[in-house]
Amino acid sequence: MNLTEVRSILRGTQTEPSEEWKAVIRDVSRSAVVIVAVTKSANGIRLEQAGSGTLVIVDGGHFILTAAHVWEEVLRRANKIGITIRTGRELPNEFLMDVAAITPCALPRTGEWDEWGPDIILLRIPPFYVGTIQAFRSFYSLNGPGPSLTATDHVEIWMLCGAPQPLGEFAQTKAHLHARTFQVIKAASHNHNGFDYTDVLVHWSSSRIPPNFGGVSGSGLWRVLMFAEPSTRKVDWIASLQGVAFYHVRTDGDHGVIRCHGPKSIACLLVHSRLSH
Repeated sequence: MNLTEVRSILRGTQTEPSEEWKAVIRDVSRSAVVIVAVTKSANGIRLEQAGSGTLVIVDGGHFILTAAHVWEEVLRRANKIGITIRTGRELPNEFLMDVAAITPCALPRTGEWDEWGPDIILLRIPPFYVGTIQAFRSFYSLNGPGPSLTATDHVEIWMLCGAPQPLGEFAQTKAHLHARTFQVIKAASHNHNGFDYTDVLVHWSSSRIPPNFGGVSGSGLWRVLMFAEPSTRKVDWIASLQGVAFYHVRTDGDHGVIRCHGPKSIACLLVHSRLSH
């Protein structure tokens, strides 16, 4: 099987994606969560979509990796954090954690939130919550170099896993949300003040709703390498987390340009997390 055949399999038909493509989507989205702030008041509860995130493991600890402004501007003033761990379930009855039990670890902020950040954070999940989450979702390990590619010929695909708020059902007291996986185009790379960045071009998936990427902050950026497995000649892939979305640069028609912190920025956050503890 050659790369042309791999691409043909991935395309599927005009009406139905291929089973291999569906499997890739399931793989890269199994660690993605939508994050909602739940605030109590005299009038009941109020929900606010904070952003998106990726469940990760660092040095044996369990975290949500997301954009720092998701925590600073929304979550930290709430009573509880809600995350989506089961498809089709409605918040706030899905899964809630006390904000007071969450330990944040972010890179030091140098000024206002802007296109350079640093805008990335780890939210440590207490151990007594982890078992329930693992029953439905997976934690992606940030320790070690990750899997390596043995095939020299491959197809490279970039994906963003997040939840644009307009594509879900959201009201003040209830929400029906789930993370979506968008194939994106890697548009540019940058380095600034010791951090790396990747800009991606995201196509708006709905023709009925005007482009709005609110809720995508904190989404995981994934690089997927598709290849023909040498021994079986079947399509296989390696998926690696390569970034965290944090800034909407601009909208061009039905496309949005989203800036993500890159692998070097994530590595800087891990070092800061270890030094802080």
